[in-house]
Amino acid sequence: MAEVERDIEALKADIRKLGQDISQLTKTVGDLASETVQSQRAHWSEATDSAVKEAGRMAGDARKNVEGKIEEKPFLSILAAFGLGLIAGKLLSR
Repeated sequence: MAEVERDIEALKADIRKLGQDISQLTKTVGDLASETVQSQRAHWSEATDSAVKEAGRMAGDARKNVEGKIEEKPFLSILAAFGLGLIAGKLLSR
């Protein structure tokens, strides 16, 4: 019987060790997941900042382009604005 009791105690010790190993593994996986989330968050933040800067640059370029066209043909620009105003007025008055 003593041998069976030793085997049971050894099995209990192995189960405790397995529980500790699983606990450590769970903590490690959690830490890795947290690091991955933080890394992705930083990546998306950089990508968003870059997109916002590019959109701002493109808007500035478009504004300069429109200003240039208006300066090239001011009379045509006034007529176009007047025409669009008339069309908008007609559509909104219905």
